Amino acid sequence: KKKKKKKTNHPVLKMMEGPTARRKQIERDDLRRELERQFFKVQPKKVGDVLAKHWAGKLDMTAVKKVLTEEQSAVSAAEFKEKNDSSTGGKKIILYVTNQTGDRHVRYKCNRLKLSFTCLRLDWEEVDVAGNRWLRQKLAQDAKEDEIPLTFVGMGSDGKFAGTYDELLSIIDDGKIYDHFRKLGYKHPHKKCKHFVFSGDTSRIKVAE
Repeated sequence: KKKKKKKTNHPVLKMMEGPTARRKQIERDDLRRELERQFFKVQPKKVGDVLAKHWAGKLDMTAVKKVLTEEQSAVSAAEFKEKNDSSTGGKKIILYVTNQTGDRHVRYKCNRLKLSFTCLRLDWEEVDVAGNRWLRQKLAQDAKEDEIPLTFVGMGSDGKFAGTYDELLSIIDDGKIYDHFRKLGYKHPHKKCKHFVFSGDTSRIKVAE
């Protein structure tokens, strides 16, 4: 028979156990908060349940993130379907961007299209695909393109691919952006920009009377 380890009653060792336990709890709380921020669409209880398995030695951190990524993708898919079901005919322009990337070229393209659409007074909506593997895969499948940003008119099954960054900038330069979106089902609710020059100088953007 194995002998049971006796608990120490040494006062110095007992004093050391307290701070060690507190540090361990602080580290666990920090990790949980970090994962809740990263996987913000996952219920906090679900994050806690997955972490409990990690602390019990049943899952390593790679497996934890995989489970939470799949859970967040499932939530995004449900939200996407719900939004598509309540769509108003696929008239709004949807710009898919990523706000969490270390690639400055991608950030530049996303910000430039945002500014362009705003200056052109387009009725558009931004959707962040960062950390959403399911949505990235669906966009790549629908658009036959794997780059970000991507633009659609409408969402879900009613959504029509409008173009990549380079394609849309070329159409804007040609002055045919309104006609391009109109052919895809978009109805422009505002006055059109008569001239649009992307130079950062807003005084060069004139609105037609």
